[in-house]
Amino acid sequence: KLIFFVEDENDLAIRSILRQWPQLHRQINVCRCFGVDNLPKNALLKGLLAEEAFNVKVLVHRDRDFMTAEESERWGQKYSVDNVATWVTRESDAEAYFCSPAYLSALYEISGEDASRWVEEAIRLCVDGERIFREKRRLINRMLNEDGGGPHTDTLWNAEGRISSKNILGKSLHKALKNIAKKHRYDDRKLDRFLIPPGYEVASELRLIVEKLLAI
Repeated sequence: KLIFFVEDENDLAIRSILRQWPQLHRQINVCRCFGVDNLPKNALLKGLLAEEAFNVKVLVHRDRDFMTAEESERWGQKYSVDNVATWVTRESDAEAYFCSPAYLSALYEISGEDASRWVEEAIRLCVDGERIFREKRRLINRMLNEDGGGPHTDTLWNAEGRISSKNILGKSLHKALKNIAKKHRYDDRKLDRFLIPPGYEVASELRLIVEKLLAI
C-alpha cells in the first residue's frame, strides 16, 4: 500500500525501525535511492500516482544532515502531490536514533550515566566531525539557500556545543560506539544489527506519519 523511497544505499537502520511495527511493515515496500539526489521528484510522483492501476501512497525519506527545522520544513514542501508524505529524520540521519544514551541504556541494560559516558567517548573518536558538518552545510546551502539568507555555519556549529552528538553524523557516531561497546566488553554486534530492545520505540514520529498516510 505504501512505497517508501529512502535516501540511503544502506537501509538496515530504517528496515530495523520499520520491523517494530509488523502491521505497518507488511504494507510497506522500501525502495533504496542510493543518494539524496536520486530521490523521486514531485513531477515523477504526480505521474506515478495519477495511474490508478498503482493505487499506492508514497513516503519520501531524507536525512536531516544538520538542516534546521525551518530548512527541513521547506524541503518537505517541495512535495505537493496528494498521497505523498515526507520524513526528515529527527537527528542527523537514521543511524543517529541508535546512538542516544536512552537507546544504549535500554539495549545493554546499563545506567543512563554510563550510556552518556559511552557517547562522550565515541564523540572523541569522530575526528572528522567538523569537516563533515561543514561539507553537509555547504550542500544544504546550495540546495535551499542559493540566494543567501541561510544560517551561518559557524553559528550552527557553536550553537550545539561544537563537538557534540548533535553535530556529528549518526553514521560516524554509530561506528565509533561499536568500538566503545567492545572496549567495555559488551556485544557490539547488537549495534551492528540495529537491534531494538522490547519496550523501546525508535522514531515514533515515523510511525505516526505512516499511520496517517495509510489512513487517508
